Amino acid sequence: LDDTPRVEVCLNELVDFSSYMKKMCVKEDVCNKFQEKFLRQDINDSLKYFEDVALEVAEKQGKRLKPILFKNNNVRIFPENYEALFSSMVHVFRNAVDHGIEDPEERKNYGKSDEGTIEITSESFQKDSSSWIRILIRDDGRGIQTDVIRKKLEEKMPNQGYSEMPDYEVIQQIFNPGFSSRTEVGEFSGRGVGMDAVKTEVVRLGGKIKVESETGKGALLTIEIPDLSIDNKFIKSA
Repeated sequence: LDDTPRVEVCLNELVDFSSYMKKMCVKEDVCNKFQEKFLRQDINDSLKYFEDVALEVAEKQGKRLKPILFKNNNVRIFPENYEALFSSMVHVFRNAVDHGIEDPEERKNYGKSDEGTIEITSESFQKDSSSWIRILIRDDGRGIQTDVIRKKLEEKMPNQGYSEMPDYEVIQQIFNPGFSSRTEVGEFSGRGVGMDAVKTEVVRLGGKIKVESETGKGALLTIEIPDLSIDNKFIKSA
């Protein structure tokens, strides 16, 4: 830190002062400037924790993984609105390594680097005249095994037409409550709890989630959520 004098202010005091400014009819652009400067945070501050999660899973499984590549296109958020979502997203990174990233030898056989990669891209966009946030999580693993998921679904719910369902719709079923493609329970997966929790939080925020996959090349998870204001205290329930 430089020698510039500093003071500590409780976050709640900043929030209260922001509300006070609005109550006193301070110009909207000034209020927005205050919130942007002192209350919004870089979204990567809430996502960087997952690098340790992914690297820990990789190490325990004898896999090699490069540090996560973060790409943030100037996305700043009020993190308090998304705490539950970010907590649930630990399953995304466990699954990406456990199910997606291959062992070093397997990767070499497919002409890949023995180190797997995970990339997180955050960007803002407009939808229906409102500000939204898109989080893209991409890995370069084996992809989602559609045939395995289809077989599991047919075993659990026969006569539901999964054999005729397009591959894209089949892999969306990983968000079903209690779904797991594993037959055994491991340290990081196979418990049937995970991606459904992430979808629950995304929907609670009024957003959408989807997954795409290409065999042998990896998977892409897309989360779209509204950019909620600091005054948003009543997020709709799932």
